[in-house]
Parts: sequence; C-alpha cells; structure tokens
Amino acid sequence: MDGVERLALVSKVLLDLRLCELKSENEALRLQVFALQHSFDHLSQRMQWANCSHSGPWCTCHDCLQSGRFHPEYAGPGIDRCVFQCTFKPFFERLLTQCNMSVGYRESDTDTHFLCLDSPLAPHESWHSWHYGTKLAFTHASSKADLAKLQQLFQTLADLPRSEVSPER
Repeated sequence: MDGVERLALVSKVLLDLRLCELKSENEALRLQVFALQHSFDHLSQRMQWANCSHSGPWCTCHDCLQSGRFHPEYAGPGIDRCVFQCTFKPFFERLLTQCNMSVGYRESDTDTHFLCLDSPLAPHESWHSWHYGTKLAFTHASSKADLAKLQQLFQTLADLPRSEVSPER
C-alpha cells in the first residue's frame, strides 16, 4: 500500500466520522425545531381553539378560565360562566385517545404522553393542570412514533372548525 492509498483510507475514515457527527447534529437541530413548534405554549393555544371550536365543549370552569382556554369576553347569552365541572377534560382525553396517546393522573405516572394533575389549590373544583409526559420530553430518547402522535394531535386540534369570537354555535 503506497502513501496515496493510505491517505485515501485515513481520509475516508475521517470523512465517515465527520458525516456521522453532522447527521447527529442535524437530528438534534430538527428535534429543537420540532420542540419549538410543538411547545406547550403552542399546545395551550390549540387547546383554547379546540375549546372554543364549533365542536368544542365551550368549558368555562375555573381551570379553563385560568389557563386561557376560555376568555371571559367570549361569554355571552347562553354561556354559563365559571361552571365547576370541567367539560374540556373529557373532550381533550377523547382527542388523545383518537391519536393513540396515553394520559397519567399522578406525578409518579411515567411512560405517558401527558399528565393531567389535580390542582393542590382547589381539588374540590376539578381544577386540572395539563403537562407533557415523559414520552414527549423532546430528547433524543423521544421516539419518532411518539413525536408523530403529537404532530397528529396538533393537526387534529387545528382541523377543528373554529368559531368566531361570538360563541353562537
């Protein structure tokens, strides 16, 4: 093996290593972009749209008012304000089921897509707090299938027919 062949062999190994590094870096950047596009703030906005969609529950419970899923200015004739039983929770759980996503109800629940926790401040009012679960941690350990389910959920929420600011349905 002459010097040129050795140089070509060493160069190939170095290029292969650099290519692997670039692929890893590219995958990490794609995950960061996905996490930004599917942040919980974006999900909260979609949840508000879903709550106030033509097919949404128009829930006005304490949690939906506090979290911004329902704005008081939407309340008009025929809309009960500050109901105590959350009607958005079962509606959202059905959407999660349609997207094959799991929900945990205790902080100790692991391996779920979402956590729905009762508020320690007002458990008698059915005040629920939604969070991403461990399957949606936006890390390299997050499976592409789980991230695809989240993308499907976002699309499902976006496809719900929206109401205008007026709650007339």
